[in-house]
Amino acid sequence: MFERFSESARRALFYARQEISERGGISIETEHLLMGLTREEEWPVDALLEKFKASTKVIYEEAAAQATSAVDKVPQSTEVPFTSKAKRALQFAAEEADRLLHDRIGPEHMILGLLREEHSVAAAILTAHGMNVDHVRIVLEQVLNEPPRQRGDGVAPQ
Repeated sequence: MFERFSESARRALFYARQEISERGGISIETEHLLMGLTREEEWPVDALLEKFKASTKVIYEEAAAQATSAVDKVPQSTEVPFTSKAKRALQFAAEEADRLLHDRIGPEHMILGLLREEHSVAAAILTAHGMNVDHVRIVLEQVLNEPPRQRGDGVAPQ
């Protein structure tokens, strides 16, 4: 399922899974995906969020506050399923990559996928920061036409 995902998108998924290990839980929710995306330090997610005056730190903290925690931690070796909302968000990410004629699914497509899963915690957080699918698509095209930056090149401090 994840063969089209870029290395940075796969790392974001790894970080989402790691959140379950640290917090406990029975499934990967959209808020875990969002937390994973903010922990992935590759351009263009930070540049995209910056355009909306949002920092990865604030988005992470808001998602973490909404994430469910369980008493029992989950070992890394345990398979943890995605919820139906998280699965749909990932499918939407693939559709967004296709729409942009991109071979790989990147973190930027995952942001769009989360926004398209409108009745999710992640979408509510992103929407509260002024993001909606149509506007993010426009801003994303601008960001993708800019040269990639390293974290710290004008990005809000963490």
